[in-house]
Amino acid sequence: MKDAVLYIHGKGGSAAESKHYKALFPEHEMIGLDYQTFTPWETGAEIHTAVEKLKAKYESILLIANSIGAFFQYERRNRPSAPQGLFHFSHRRYGEADY
Repeated sequence: MKDAVLYIHGKGGSAAESKHYKALFPEHEMIGLDYQTFTPWETGAEIHTAVEKLKAKYESILLIANSIGAFFQYERRNRPSAPQGLFHFSHRRYGEADY
């Protein structure tokens, strides 16, 4: 079984952004989720369904979530089959960082 990376985009983004992470995970299958809902509970359910389908095909699944996609992922974490370890990140797309 191969390992996978599931990318969850932010507002205004798309699943196609997942290709930018291929260089970081060359041995993984890159999968972008183009969610169709926009509330935390609905999108969390979409992410949950996507992960459940991928679990049958891949040995491990790394989730990368950007901006609101990371927030939606937090809703998914409340489900019983959520992975034990998650890595979320976000970055500022516009302007200067204030740190």
